[in-house]
Amino acid sequence: MTRETFYLTTEQGARLLQLAARNGLSQTDLAIRAKVDPSNLSKMLHNSASITVHTRRRLEAALELEDGSLCKWLDTDCGRLVLAGWNDVIAWGWSFERLLETLIALDYETTKNLNERRVGTAAQWAPIFRKNPASWAMLVAPSKEIVGYWALIPLVKDLYCKARAGKLDDSAIYGDDVILLEVPGDYLGYVTMICCREQYRHPGAAMLFRQLFRNMESLAEVGIFIEEICCNAYSPVGVTLCEHLGLDPLGDHYDYGVVYGKRLLEDPAGTFLRKTPRMMQLYRARSEDNRLL
Repeated sequence: MTRETFYLTTEQGARLLQLAARNGLSQTDLAIRAKVDPSNLSKMLHNSASITVHTRRRLEAALELEDGSLCKWLDTDCGRLVLAGWNDVIAWGWSFERLLETLIALDYETTKNLNERRVGTAAQWAPIFRKNPASWAMLVAPSKEIVGYWALIPLVKDLYCKARAGKLDDSAIYGDDVILLEVPGDYLGYVTMICCREQYRHPGAAMLFRQLFRNMESLAEVGIFIEEICCNAYSPVGVTLCEHLGLDPLGDHYDYGVVYGKRLLEDPAGTFLRKTPRMMQLYRARSEDNRLL
């Protein structure tokens, strides 16, 4: 249930600004996008002006939240979600084996019908995550609780072709099959997982995807491009997500799921690349350069 009119606490005001920052918005940007007077927004953030239903809906639209979800975000741990990665794992004093045990447990929790052949093991994946900091990111709630993550793994061509053909088990991927995203060039990306615990999906899922897009944009800025991407959709939700991202169905996986993919450099405008104007610009330029070679 949502509140009709309410005041923000100091902590809630800080959380609202954190969410704006995660969307690349300053306080002034948020006011402009939400069509709220900047001075009035400042009063709302400091508990001296109330937030009406009309204003709440404007803020939700500006922050890409579902209607009625702002109060939930402000009142729960959803409001304190942060993105984390390789450096955070080191700062926590965790081993990568511990990290992968946690991530794989999250796989099983959020996705039905998984098994060791479809997922792999912590011992298998730990070296890959340790050596590839640009290939994954996590969503973390207070007390280092990992509630979601994504992994986009650049594979050698032979193994990628198996993945694209629906003939690859994730348990068959090892360190020598993965290319480090360090040298400018075009890479073949295999999405092994994107998941988020149900109670954190708003705004957690959007945060994960925005971070994935920003990561790809940052790589493209230094000449590292994901030439082609594919993944195995394990559920109807996964299928819908792949279609929303502009990926094409490539066929059934031999064991379980439906494989989706896209040659991003062939058709940048027909995919999720268009969601980030700068990334779209970079991929279009790379596509044109490749045509001239």
